[in-house]
Amino acid sequence: MWFRGRRFEQRMTEAVERILEDALNTVRKDIEGIATVTELRRTITTLQEEKEKALIEKDRREEEWGRKEREIKHKVGLEQKRQEQEIELAKREAKLEVGESNLEQERKLSEQQMKFEREQLQGQYDKLFALFEPVLKALPSAEIITTISKGEE
Repeated sequence: MWFRGRRFEQRMTEAVERILEDALNTVRKDIEGIATVTELRRTITTLQEEKEKALIEKDRREEEWGRKEREIKHKVGLEQKRQEQEIELAKREAKLEVGESNLEQERKLSEQQMKFEREQLQGQYDKLFALFEPVLKALPSAEIITTISKGEE
């Protein structure tokens, strides 16, 4: 038979080998494509995990910065309160010092005025005594002498 010759077999073998080789190359490319897709999926999964980790780290750092900022604001607020209290305390102390100074001055002024009034009263007493002393000496003395005896009435 004409189609059973060596040449025909050789051509058929070559054609089958080509077809098989093409099919094998196609399968290899598909497998490489599948491997590439699998690798891309792995890469995507890895990148998504890294993204999640980065977001978690970002949130953690933002929380830490927020906490530090709140602490700083709190410390600034406490410092402002402390300064306000110190100012208020200094005002009170100044008022007390002025008040104490005024009290001391009032006490000294009061002592001076009392001394002045005593001197004035003493002077008036001395003048009155000097004025009434001759009158009192001129008045007769009235002494009442009584005796109490038993049985006499």
